[in-house]
Amino acid sequence: MERKTKIKSILVILLSLSAIINCETQCDLAREKTYLKIKAHISFLESIENVSFYVVKGIVQNNGTKNVIFTNVTATFYDKDGETIAVSSTRTALNIIKSGAESPFEIYLALHSSPAPWRYDLVAVGLETDREPYDFVEIRNVKSWIDREGFHRVNGELYNMGPMIARSVKVICIYYDSEGKLLAISDDIANPVSIIPGGRSHFDISSYPFRIEAEKYDLFVSVRRFE
Repeated sequence: MERKTKIKSILVILLSLSAIINCETQCDLAREKTYLKIKAHISFLESIENVSFYVVKGIVQNNGTKNVIFTNVTATFYDKDGETIAVSSTRTALNIIKSGAESPFEIYLALHSSPAPWRYDLVAVGLETDREPYDFVEIRNVKSWIDREGFHRVNGELYNMGPMIARSVKVICIYYDSEGKLLAISDDIANPVSIIPGGRSHFDISSYPFRIEAEKYDLFVSVRRFE
């Protein structure tokens, strides 16, 4: 009788642990359930130092009522038979995407000697947060023009208006046509790459490899960290 009671007690404990683990898993999934949408994306082939890459660039839009942090975009690549050939993930350029705002992303898939994917799927997942982004770096004195090679150039200055050093600063430009269709996404590392409080930096972006004349463009500042 005593042995049966012990067995029942062990079963109750195991069932309780299973319920706790299941609850924690469901809670994690609930926290990650956000209104994130892949607004637009493009793909192309690019060669970097004799290595071929299949590049996917796009925009994540936060349609929820709360800010989202640590947004991860996953691309699943398929061959012409529908078989999965690769899975690759990346973080969005902005660490925190405010409600109603957007962030660019980019994924580079090294091809080596393999053919380019036939198609791909994109999924964005992030965590809701009450945190607000540090919007200390301001963009000023922006100019844009089409250079002699047909690429759309955008340059300007960055000013750090905050009390901390902005480390690893990058500016991303999203180009659109007159109907709002995505044409290209390009970026440039700030020069200097880190900006002290009250300091200034520069950027110069080209639409390479796309020869375009955009009707509209949006600029985003990505900062690795403030310290």
